[in-house]
This record gives sequence, C-alpha cells and structure tokens, in this order.
Amino acid sequence: MERNHQDDESLTLDRPVRAPAATACDRSMTPIIPLDRPDEAILRYVRELAKRLAREDHQAEIATRQASNL
Repeated sequence: MERNHQDDESLTLDRPVRAPAATACDRSMTPIIPLDRPDEAILRYVRELAKRLAREDHQAEIATRQASNL
C-alpha cells in the first residue's frame, strides 16, 4: 500500500504555516471545534491524522503478512 505524499503549496518560506480546519471523522468537512481556537484545531487535526496513518500502517502490515503466507 502506498501513501499519497503531495507537496503542500501552503508550506513555503514566504507563507506562514497553517493547519487545515479540523474535520469530522467521516470526512464530511464539518468543523469539529470552533476555528476561533486555532491551537485546539491544530491539535485535533494532528491527532486525527496520526490515527488515520496508524490505521493505514496496520492495514498494510496485515496485507504484507497475508501476502507472505501465500
């Protein structure tokens, strides 16, 4: 399984670093927390991203084990 790594054009030296708005787990783009608290939004986004990446890693590990058992 391959992750899609794309350059984020918003992360350039001439622009400040901004985190995307935290969204619901169902990816509906519904804000989870008010955006007037950007620190909390960033933390929430990072936590959700970490969970998603852990799930993807786990699924890739399972697929690798299944492939090696064939």
